[in-house]
Amino acid sequence: MKNKITSLAIGCITILLLELAAYSDARAQTWVNTGSAGFSAGEVNWTNIAIDGSGTPYVVYEDYTDSNKATVMKYDGT
Repeated sequence: MKNKITSLAIGCITILLLELAAYSDARAQTWVNTGSAGFSAGEVNWTNIAIDGSGTPYVVYEDYTDSNKATVMKYDGT
């Protein structure tokens, strides 16, 4: 019984340490602008990013400047 409790404690501590390491790595990553900042001339809401099968990213958002219409932008590499 003592060995099971010890093994369980070691397992829990190991999982906790792995989770803390993953959390630290995730916090170290940052976003950077590519090109000029801003997709819209005004305010946007409900942003989302998707990547197609070939790796091309798209962003969609509600554009207040364009009568709250949904707008989709495709990253073209520049």
